[in-house]
Amino acid sequence: MRTMILMTGCLALVACGESGSVDADGDGTITNDEVMAATADMAKPVPGRWEVTTEVIEMNIPGMPPEMKDLAKTMFAGAGINYCLTAEEAEQDPEALWKETNGDCSWETFEMDGDSVNAKAVCKGQGGETMRMTMSGTHTPTSYSSDNEMQMQTPQGDGLIKMHVEGRHVGECDGSEMG
Repeated sequence: MRTMILMTGCLALVACGESGSVDADGDGTITNDEVMAATADMAKPVPGRWEVTTEVIEMNIPGMPPEMKDLAKTMFAGAGINYCLTAEEAEQDPEALWKETNGDCSWETFEMDGDSVNAKAVCKGQGGETMRMTMSGTHTPTSYSSDNEMQMQTPQGDGLIKMHVEGRHVGECDGSEMG
């Protein structure tokens, strides 16, 4: 789940700029360098207090007890999480967020058109599991909205999480935010 939120934030806040696929050399493979180059001149997110709401639409994880699924959905139901984005973080190279995935992720697609972004990434876990993430949404320096799907292949079986994430800049930080 943490990876999905990091990826959503990364995509939503970095993908302002060029239009179309970022496969610059046309070889059919989208590298991290191509994504970072395509987003280098983007508008940066506004520093300050951000409110993020997440709605879990579907959660099917092999071996997860129903009570845990209910708890996860309840944790996100209508609850906004506030965090403080510092000026330093807003200026930070978006590649730093990507590196938090431990470098085990690769892009299948990454397309931008105005304030819209559509992307697919595949991440491999330390235990051999695979997660394919699909993200589709809109973004500005002061807001983002994204529909996300994670398909997981684990030793316990295939899993699926669908969620909708919205973030918006709501003013100055006051010290009560997470992070």
